[in-house]
Amino acid sequence: MDIVYVSHNSLHPFVHQRRHGIYSMTRVFFVEGEQAVKALVARNEVAVTGPGGAGDVPTKEQCEPLRGRDVIIWRDNDAPGLRWAQELQRNLRGIARSTRIIVWAESPKADCVDFFNAGGVLDDLLSSDRPVLERVAEDHIRVTVPSAEGPVVFDADEIFNGARGELGCEMTVSMGVEGIEDEPYALRLNMLSESAKTGLVRALGDHYGNKEIGWTRLLATGLGRIVKAVRDPEITERLEYIPNRPTRTFLVEEVLPEGQTSILFAPPASTKSLTSAFLAVSVALGGDFAGWRVPRSSPVLILDYESNKEDWERRIARCLLGLGLDPALIEDLPIRRIPGGGIPMADQVRRLRRAADETGAELLIVDSAGWAVSGDMLDPSPAMKFFGALDKVNVPTKLVIGQVPAADDTKLYGNAFWQYAPHGRNWRLSGKPIGDEANITWICTKNSNGPWPQPWGMSIRFNGTNGPIVFNRSGTEDEYAERIQEFLSLNGVTPQGEVAKAIEIPYEQASRILTGGRGVWCQLEKTADSRWGWVAL
Repeated sequence: MDIVYVSHNSLHPFVHQRRHGIYSMTRVFFVEGEQAVKALVARNEVAVTGPGGAGDVPTKEQCEPLRGRDVIIWRDNDAPGLRWAQELQRNLRGIARSTRIIVWAESPKADCVDFFNAGGVLDDLLSSDRPVLERVAEDHIRVTVPSAEGPVVFDADEIFNGARGELGCEMTVSMGVEGIEDEPYALRLNMLSESAKTGLVRALGDHYGNKEIGWTRLLATGLGRIVKAVRDPEITERLEYIPNRPTRTFLVEEVLPEGQTSILFAPPASTKSLTSAFLAVSVALGGDFAGWRVPRSSPVLILDYESNKEDWERRIARCLLGLGLDPALIEDLPIRRIPGGGIPMADQVRRLRRAADETGAELLIVDSAGWAVSGDMLDPSPAMKFFGALDKVNVPTKLVIGQVPAADDTKLYGNAFWQYAPHGRNWRLSGKPIGDEANITWICTKNSNGPWPQPWGMSIRFNGTNGPIVFNRSGTEDEYAERIQEFLSLNGVTPQGEVAKAIEIPYEQASRILTGGRGVWCQLEKTADSRWGWVAL
């Protein structure tokens, strides 16, 4: 029996040897990814997938080989997976004999591979007619209620306890049922109000054009599960030993731990925004960031308070030129900018969630903390509110651009909470542009997991005001200081310009290192080109 998977342009056969003669092409699983196909094939099922996972929904034409089949859409347990499944279900209408969406909701982002690895039994999942509850975020719960007409999804976002005992939320009700209008129904709802629920039953019947679908029962089931999850959550979690647990991964090797919040801070004019632009390009492309490996291409969101659209377009285009790429590629990169608009980030959580759902973003860059916070950064309360809101944004990895106090540019500005709250890595950038280039040292000031990273150097060549910007690995200023000390010990008293030339760094950078007291040397005379000598101990 042939198993087919969806390619970019059409459906092509992917041949698998029939083992036990029990295949039935009547039932076909549509999953996200070839590994999921293989997991089902190993269990004598027929499965298909698209090349781009949740980012690539086959058209109606591409779905034609599935005509007359019973298609089970097995989505990943995340927001992009839900969007993909619902759109695929729409495209299969009039082609498939029947469609059904299933999900394993026991673990965030779980797919069928995770289900089988956890010892799941397919028949148990397929035979289950119980509602499925998913905790999307702390204040966001989704319940999918099976029905004879198809699954009904109750999405309760921004759940809050009101002052008068109400339990409010932004409620969205959606269906993936043939013959039913696709547009979801959304409203602000008090889930404890009987009159509100009665009104919603009538509204859903009118909206979907079907008053006989059993809305009273469906609503009672969906809201009941949500209210119980909010009012009676699990208090404790059982700790487990998981053999061969995967080690922590990095979105950018050594720089950005995956699934964590990190901070990048430096004085003004220290290339923070430019560096974050190149970081966004590197993550969007995959491959390399100044010598550090980026294992895959990932979508990026930029919450921008400090610049404008044109600034980011210019930076990204010049970064692409520096990589030898066509700057027009910017239009195809999975990078999206969100203007901050002077609104504190804590008041934009829903907006950011929606952007994350639309883009599937895996990295959020906040530029910068000073503008994104509501209140005095020296006060712990605004910091706690900021990080609490940041945790609610459904983007796994975050990078916050921070500032430094005027009195000490080696410290992160703000209450101590800013230093300790992030669970990724905090990086201080040392060094500024000098002429047409910059040599920047990355210094880790906080590391929550794994070995402490050593300082590392990054060079930036600007090539004028509009030319390609080239990023490379380089030595750190401590490494340059060691080389200067070695040079002076071997060559004796030397003018500063000759020291810079010998070490292959800009004159101004050599001056900063020499006057900064990083090594054992002294200034013998203060002239236009000062002479320096090594101090023997």
